[in-house]
Amino acid sequence: MPQLDVVYALLTFIWAWSTLVVMMIKIRTIMLNKELEKKPMTNDQPGLIWNLPWT
Repeated sequence: MPQLDVVYALLTFIWAWSTLVVMMIKIRTIMLNKELEKKPMTNDQPGLIWNLPWT
């Protein structure tokens, strides 16, 4: 049945992209945490700035 092939391909595509996005967010969070540990935040500095590719 060709419909099942299309559904399987679509689910695989969605799973792969969602996995990549989650990994990217985890890596970015780890990198931001390491940067924050290096220099403590003072009251003059602004909060976290998220440079997201889709904004």
